[in-house]
Amino acid sequence: MNFGEDRSGVGYALYVRDNIKKGDYFRTTTGEIFKMEYIKGNQVFYAYGDYYWVDIVAINNFQEKLFDLIEVGDIVELEYYVAKYRSRISRKFECQILENKVIYFDNRHCSFCYDFELKKWRDGEGYNPKIKTILSHEQYRMNCYKGG
Repeated sequence: MNFGEDRSGVGYALYVRDNIKKGDYFRTTTGEIFKMEYIKGNQVFYAYGDYYWVDIVAINNFQEKLFDLIEVGDIVELEYYVAKYRSRISRKFECQILENKVIYFDNRHCSFCYDFELKKWRDGEGYNPKIKTILSHEQYRMNCYKGG
């Protein structure tokens, strides 16, 4: 079922209730990302130290893999292996472009490209990047002070 950009309303809420399952990651309308534990009525529960819940209508997207929730403008901290230093390094990347199931991460040190259809890194071969943290673009805008 394709809801496009409009994921508000009863139809999508019912779709979420019928299809989300334990262990799925979900993104709320405010950009928060959680891992679903269980559902009770119209409440989706997640563990964050203790158990908390969000109303099912607040869920904007849900996926089995965390990577599938990343959107343009999100800041993703990736940890990856660098053979030259024989160690894992952690850096923050802004998600630049999301097109045709390909996501690009870039910063001044290096860049990575992940292809969802091939299910592998294009430019990250040998680096084995893993997600450490995600700061969604919605959270960034809500918590950003604009000077000047």
